[in-house]
Amino acid sequence: MTCGNLLAGVGPFEIERGLIEAASLCTAVRVHLVYTGATVTVSVATPGGFLRYDGDCQITGVTGQAVPINLMFSNFCGGRTGKVFPTGHAVDHVGGVAITAIDAGVCATIGRAREFGITGGESPLQLNGDGELLNRIERLRLRAALAMGLGDSRGHVLPKVMLVSESDCADVRSRYFVPGRRDAGHTVSGAVCLATAGAFCDTVAGRLLAHPFDTGPTVLEPATVISGSARRCGARRGNYSTAMSSPICTESPVYLVLLRPV
Repeated sequence: MTCGNLLAGVGPFEIERGLIEAASLCTAVRVHLVYTGATVTVSVATPGGFLRYDGDCQITGVTGQAVPINLMFSNFCGGRTGKVFPTGHAVDHVGGVAITAIDAGVCATIGRAREFGITGGESPLQLNGDGELLNRIERLRLRAALAMGLGDSRGHVLPKVMLVSESDCADVRSRYFVPGRRDAGHTVSGAVCLATAGAFCDTVAGRLLAHPFDTGPTVLEPATVISGSARRCGARRGNYSTAMSSPICTESPVYLVLLRPV
């Protein structure tokens, strides 16, 4: 699995080391992700042919402000299982909980926070201190992994788990769990995955959204990433069964910030 946050540094690294020549305004670097077969275009601000770090963009979990950097993901669906929805359904019921099992950027299961007895607004410290909650999430994750064809996922990081809820300051609030704990931030690949799920109205994420992900930029809380629409070719936002006849989820932009290395 490729770390999206580390991926953001590929373009600046190539320029800093002289591996590629910087363009006069913005330099785009195409990166092939061997593990999933996806392609990511990393766009870096290079005014006058020089790499720029200073800017006024800020995201949660990163100290200070810096210039934004764009990651455009392409051909990222089904990289591990061969299907966007490995179970063949936009929603499955596992352990009495409605989830969306999806393979888009990363293999993950998406559920409503309220079905786990939480609001989704709890701090990482609160969530990580709730052993019963973490054990329940892990049991669901392992069962979902079998349904997705991933096999016995004990000791493995996939699938990840996202619990979503309404947000007062963004379009959707997502809490991202890796095996055994809630991550303090939110991964880039998880944001792409969630945006893709939101492009279908009959997924857990799609039912939660007040507007579809494919009609404009959508902000995640925490603001580790700001993700745009998951664009589909040849089909408007619809349900899983009607959309599968045409290519789906062809692109998803993600914006991060570029900090000067120290």
